[in-house]
Amino acid sequence: MLLGGDISGIQKFIYNIASRKAAVSLKGRSFYLQLLIDSVIQRIISHPDINVNIGNVVYSSGGKFYMLLPNTQKIQNAITILKEEFERELWNEHKGQLLLNLEHVPFAYSVKSKDIYCENQEGKTIGDLWKCLADKLTASKNTKFKSILIESYNKLFLPQPCGEKVKVCSVTGVESEKCVKLDSDDESPNVLPIVRKQAELGNILKDVDYILTNNQPHGTNVFFSDKYKFNISIVGVNNYLFDQKEFKQWITELTSDKADFRKITSSDTYRVKRVNDTSFLEKQLKGQAASYGFQFYGGNEQAEENNKIKTFDKLAGDTSLGILRMDVDNLGMIFINGLSDEDKSFAAYSTLSFLLDYFFSGYLNMIRNQPEFKDDVNILYSGGDDVFAVGRWDKLVLFAEQIRNDFREFVGRNDISISGGITIVGEKYPIAKAAELAGDAEKNAKNYNDKKKNALNMFGENISWDKEFDLVKDWKTQFIVCIEHGMPRSILHKIMEFASMKKRGNISFAWNTIYYLTRFEEGKKDIIKDFCQQLQKKFFFLSL
Repeated sequence: MLLGGDISGIQKFIYNIASRKAAVSLKGRSFYLQLLIDSVIQRIISHPDINVNIGNVVYSSGGKFYMLLPNTQKIQNAITILKEEFERELWNEHKGQLLLNLEHVPFAYSVKSKDIYCENQEGKTIGDLWKCLADKLTASKNTKFKSILIESYNKLFLPQPCGEKVKVCSVTGVESEKCVKLDSDDESPNVLPIVRKQAELGNILKDVDYILTNNQPHGTNVFFSDKYKFNISIVGVNNYLFDQKEFKQWITELTSDKADFRKITSSDTYRVKRVNDTSFLEKQLKGQAASYGFQFYGGNEQAEENNKIKTFDKLAGDTSLGILRMDVDNLGMIFINGLSDEDKSFAAYSTLSFLLDYFFSGYLNMIRNQPEFKDDVNILYSGGDDVFAVGRWDKLVLFAEQIRNDFREFVGRNDISISGGITIVGEKYPIAKAAELAGDAEKNAKNYNDKKKNALNMFGENISWDKEFDLVKDWKTQFIVCIEHGMPRSILHKIMEFASMKKRGNISFAWNTIYYLTRFEEGKKDIIKDFCQQLQKKFFFLSL
């Protein structure tokens, strides 16, 4: 069978944050979702009635995963139980903000013909199977929290008594006696413990070099009690985070024959992942059946000033702050139709999945760390097939261009593209609202040219990467040169005014523009006169 998991509510969850500690909360919540998917996968494959390994996972990215499992009644029963357990645990932790949709499609596969038999139909392809499962996952969103509604109807729909200690979480709106302060300041808002935990996670990510996970109850291994930098338990899977400095202090003890880690049983298996470093076998643990690997994470290095992460106003500098959101166009269709029939295989889909993730979660760090961007751009989230970044707005435009150019070279195909949106705000503007505006800009870019996408939206305008971006960039350069030769900046506002007239269908924009530019160039230097004449011919004259 092909088993698929899909987390609902991701966008709202990530950007539903308090204005205080906004940047670290965004990073923490986005990374929390990565840990959530990894933890769900770990719990499924380690279930005693399933008992497979990470090699069964075909795809894991962007809040989704797919894995191959034997189609036995025992495993089907285990999945049904796990689905209800995940639903219950996520409800208890997030009160409906996040939901894991879990569905599967039984199938038979012919190695010789590569045909698939599923849903009582023969001659299907892997793409058809993928689509069939995607449709089931979409349909399951219409019956969300079904088991919770059946089990806890009165608790959900009838008034519940509230004690004096009950407070309202300022982020989720949930009433709870367990609310805590977001930080040590008495003036900080009240939030649920998990919300504070996510903010703390975002704060320490810049220092994280190792992640160790296991399914044992937290505290079982006494050795870890004072060694890890941070720990968080998600759906019963414990994640311990260490930084390189601290890891080195106890790695010798951990790898010695007398280490407590030697005493663990085979059921207490640890997964050791090195973050943003492929040298994951540098030190091996003296445990039974410990596994090793690496994990890329986008944005663990941030622009700093005086050894402190730059605040948004510092990033903006003497200008405005930019918010960038980008993702791959038509990713679902790429998996369904992006490979020829002879190339379609589960290995090919798995390769496509992790290569896309490596580009966004790994390679984008290299782009951001270039001298042109490292002091002015911060990645708040990058992985799967999308990126969310903030920074000085003009540098962010160039950052988006670099991502697009490198991505095009990476995929080597014209039919796989990426679109993005940039919104420009003041440095004090609420980051959650700015993220929403950038998301709207991204959606507008994906509607460009009858939804052919492959565009960037900024200043409220869609710009085709292929046909218009270089042209716009060239005109920007000419503007700057002319301004440096004394051209008044007021011409920009007039041109925007005439462009607005044109959009509204007011044809008087043409003669108004020509009249204005003719008068404007009088007495100006030749370079400015040439610029004004080109502007008339190439933008306004030819568009009548």
